[in-house]
Amino acid sequence: MRVLDNSTQDRTGKKPDVINRARSRLSQSWSQKEAHAQEVVINALQKVLDNKYVMLREVTLEGPDIPIPLILIGPSGVQVIYASILKGVFRAKEDVWEELDDRTQKFSIARPNLLTRTLLMARAVNTYLAEHGHKLPEVEPVLFFSDPGINVETTRPVVRIVQMDALDRFVAGLLQSQTNLEPEAVQKIANALAGDQVDLGQKPMIDERDAFAFRDLPPDKPQSLTPKVVIDSSEPGFLKRIPFSGRQWLVLGLIILVTIIVLVAFMILILLSS
Repeated sequence: MRVLDNSTQDRTGKKPDVINRARSRLSQSWSQKEAHAQEVVINALQKVLDNKYVMLREVTLEGPDIPIPLILIGPSGVQVIYASILKGVFRAKEDVWEELDDRTQKFSIARPNLLTRTLLMARAVNTYLAEHGHKLPEVEPVLFFSDPGINVETTRPVVRIVQMDALDRFVAGLLQSQTNLEPEAVQKIANALAGDQVDLGQKPMIDERDAFAFRDLPPDKPQSLTPKVVIDSSEPGFLKRIPFSGRQWLVLGLIILVTIIVLVAFMILILLSS
């Protein structure tokens, strides 16, 4: 996954002026903690997603001038991810965001409303892309909580809520989802949001072995453990075909010799008697 930090540049690639830099610092008043929450998401995604995916960080669009923390663009579509460091007990019912009061043990309206904030960010990205001629499925708003100590009760929330213990399932779901954007579309959308700073062709695609991926490298062919047997197909000699031992050959030789001597003696006797 390619990561582009856009926090020091606007969408056109120009350095922001003094006012924009001050606004950026104010909007990141607790940037150190929220940056850590963003790093948790980025690191989890980078372990699984290949270079077909692009992560844009701190993108400021024309109009609201509010940096959008994370925008993930890939074959599965576009997700706007807001990473929060909150902890406690909350309840998300549609677009209502409530927090449990420790003293009264009752839920009350919480401020700011992270549900509507994340939803408005996703709508802003969707509107911006539509105005620039990019037709794509609805941008998905994702609200992520990095602190394991948070508990969120959900009832049809307007955004997708991902807690720390469900981050792996979220990442796996990206790979399992259908392809909604081709590589060319991913390139164009990333450039439209980042100001032509993304080049997906800079790095070659690298095949990765991974527990979530549905494609893998061809398995190495195992070396054959079958021993090679050399078979001599040549015909053996005549003597080797007769299964006689050395002693048997000796006896046979003596019999033949005696037979020859007897025949010779018999022939001599016939010649002498004639």
